[in-house]
Amino acid sequence: MGEQDGGASQELATEAALPWLSLQRGSQLACCEEAQNALRQELGPLNLVMICGRLRTGKSYLLNALTKRQCFGVSGQARSFTRGVEISRRFYTPEELGGPPSNKRDEEEAVKIAFADLEGQGDKGLSQDVKVAVPVLLASKAVIFLEVCPTGPSKESVLESLQVMIQAAEFVANRQQRKHIFGGIHVVLRDCHQSEAECQEILFAQEDEADAETDEHVKAIRTRNEVRRALNLAFERPPKVWCLPKLLSKDAPVDYRDTSDEFRERVDALRNTLIEQLAEPKLLDGQPLTGPTVAALMPLLAETLKSDAPSLNPTSLMQRVVEVEMRRVLDEQLQALNSATETLEEDLPVAQVKLEGRLENLRKNFEKSMKDKLLRLGATEEGCTASLTALHTEFKHLLSTVCMKNEGLLRDAATRIQQEVMIVLAQEYLLLRERLEHFVGTTSSPSSSSSSASPTTSNSTSMSFDSSSSYLDRSAALKRSCREIREAAQQKLQAGLCDLPPEISARMQATVDSTCDTWEDVILKNFEFAWKLKEAEDKGRHYRGYLLRGGLLMAALLVVVVALLLAHRGPEVAQPAAPPLAQDPGYFGGSAETPTDQGLASVFLTEKEEEVTIAGVAPCHLAVEEAQEVASSPPQSSGEVHQEKKPEGAEDASEEQDGTATPAAATRPEAELEEQELQNLHHEFEEQTSPSSNEPWMEALWAEDP
Repeated sequence: MGEQDGGASQELATEAALPWLSLQRGSQLACCEEAQNALRQELGPLNLVMICGRLRTGKSYLLNALTKRQCFGVSGQARSFTRGVEISRRFYTPEELGGPPSNKRDEEEAVKIAFADLEGQGDKGLSQDVKVAVPVLLASKAVIFLEVCPTGPSKESVLESLQVMIQAAEFVANRQQRKHIFGGIHVVLRDCHQSEAECQEILFAQEDEADAETDEHVKAIRTRNEVRRALNLAFERPPKVWCLPKLLSKDAPVDYRDTSDEFRERVDALRNTLIEQLAEPKLLDGQPLTGPTVAALMPLLAETLKSDAPSLNPTSLMQRVVEVEMRRVLDEQLQALNSATETLEEDLPVAQVKLEGRLENLRKNFEKSMKDKLLRLGATEEGCTASLTALHTEFKHLLSTVCMKNEGLLRDAATRIQQEVMIVLAQEYLLLRERLEHFVGTTSSPSSSSSSASPTTSNSTSMSFDSSSSYLDRSAALKRSCREIREAAQQKLQAGLCDLPPEISARMQATVDSTCDTWEDVILKNFEFAWKLKEAEDKGRHYRGYLLRGGLLMAALLVVVVALLLAHRGPEVAQPAAPPLAQDPGYFGGSAETPTDQGLASVFLTEKEEEVTIAGVAPCHLAVEEAQEVASSPPQSSGEVHQEKKPEGAEDASEEQDGTATPAAATRPEAELEEQELQNLHHEFEEQTSPSSNEPWMEALWAEDP
């Protein structure tokens, strides 16, 4: 049964093994990180089954038959196909290998089984073979030694091959600690048709020196017996021999179940025996070996085996393993804690209380997980306490960092929300101040811009007031609008500050309240001033109306009185010739084409050079005569041209003044007379309606609207 690739059946699942240990230059062992990581992931007890033997004995094929999978590579080459030590990629439960189901409920407490394949011995020398075998022997629960015996077992050859294990055991300095340091050993004799009991007797029964024929024979017997006693001391169980029959075909099938029934039966029996033996975990210095401890043990053994005369102490080895694993577990926990913290930071900002609660739960979970891992490692109480203290210290640092970052993010968010609230407040209050006319009553409805206002302001200012609404009603409505703006701002601020600490939230709310108070004070003062101004305008408007109507009435009465006085003067008054003033109908307000009686009123409403005055004073004799003459004279035709007659002495007086003969009445056209009349009326109105010292508000109103 060589390490050959049979091409018959491909039913076995392929799970390629991982390189684990390799012998580098200088006879130094190196660990493959992929296999080490796979071991670290297996937190529960791990039992290792190793197989060793000479080159081309079919070790990999036998492991594939035991695992029922194509795990380890086989080849027909003359040199060893396996380099260093390979370990199965997958760790098996006894049930997966055909054993009874485990009664352990926790998967981490159930024992897992791993298989290791050593490269063939005898190619690199005994010392190299020992260095490769020692680490795996110390960690293995079961050891399989495979030897080809087509003509029956040779006790000299088999025991010589087992010298590798004896020397490996001798690396342990203390002889007492060598006892049962290795697991159970199974010697498999390939192509052997003898009975297993007979082979067991030949190989491992003590020989009697009395049967020796020569001294050399005695020495050989003593050497073999010494090997047998060393094997019984080093392994926890006496060696057991298994005989596998020779295959009928030259090429071994890929699946061992395609071989003979006898071969298949012996392989299954070996597997079942191993499963029984592997039910309990492997102990080293009284502590069970787990995946992480095996992974930690390998580098320490590789470092120790660098010496030409290594001295192994299982107790110190396990202490160092525990220390290494404690540091590794602490580093893993801290790394996991940092990762969890980074994940937590992605959800920031959150409420400070919620963040502290989540961090506390995180701390408890990590402490519990770390304590469980340390106890599995066999760490002492002091070691657990020291590691937990280091974890707690690092956690406090992370807690402080995360809380400070969260608080900073909360402050930034709160500041942004506060600024948004302040901007909204300013817009609302400015819009409300622009609509004070509505509250004062100078407009009946809000301005056209109310359609684009916010809901708060538009609802507040959409109310209308009638003329009977008092100052208190309008002021109360304005205060309600201010209160609605304040409440809306407070609700928005509270929604954004709910995650902040109470003191920060209270401080920001106080700032918003102070801003609202300032705005409301300004708006209410503006409202009060606008209301007083409206009252002043209403009073001034009434006073001006009264005075204007009164002045017009007095002027009308005056005209009527003067007209009546002139109309009731008797005809006994002589009718002198019409003076030059009366010859021009336009002088009295008429025209040359259509003379009217409008000139009569103009005579009494205009101040003339002949001492004719308004205000009811009797006119002079000249004015009376002119009026009578005009009233009694018939209307003239439109084509006649009137010539003014100068009164006596008028021409002389005119010539004495300016040397001209222009009549006085001719220098005052109709437009100038009307302008003079309006100025007189305006002057009289100003005197009657001028503001008094007791009403200062009238002065401002008069200056604004004369």
